[in-house]
Amino acid sequence: MRPTTCPSPGPGETHHPGWLLTGAGTTVGTVGYMSPEQLRGEQIDARADVFSLGVVLYEMATGKRAFDGSTGAVVSAAILGQAPVPPCELRPELPPKLEETILKALEKDRDVRCQSAAELRADLKRIARTLAPDALRGGAPATASPGSGPTSASPGRTSARLWSLHARIPPACGSSRWPAARHSC
Repeated sequence: MRPTTCPSPGPGETHHPGWLLTGAGTTVGTVGYMSPEQLRGEQIDARADVFSLGVVLYEMATGKRAFDGSTGAVVSAAILGQAPVPPCELRPELPPKLEETILKALEKDRDVRCQSAAELRADLKRIARTLAPDALRGGAPATASPGSGPTSASPGRTSARLWSLHARIPPACGSSRWPAARHSC
């Protein structure tokens, strides 16, 4: 929303300086997807986005929130000080390498976290290659009994989601398939 007192942008302008929604020291976003460095008000870079993507991966793989709470303050405290429940504890059928990749994206220390979306994408591609081809198409896992299709908790469904997600992660910042990067790579 822009203040009604601001004029519309002129020809060739895409915004007006008065349209800014936040000022210095303010935070915008959904708390449960913010990186620890964002919550501490530190300088952020592309690794903050990797953390947020790790939260989404966690939710896709487990069906649960990585960091949950009744208020934003409780969620912030969880992000800053608690490790999420390991995905394989919630979904034992998940590939251990997927759990490792998700937890790497959710590292609190950004120097230990995946350093770029391209690195995370490569990790997911390697995992997806090890899965049965039928699972990648969303079909029943190779070990499924006749007549049993994937369910929301089956490895086949998880594999299809994983394949779909890794295909959407840009190979490098600023690629034509991804909005222009906010951060330098």
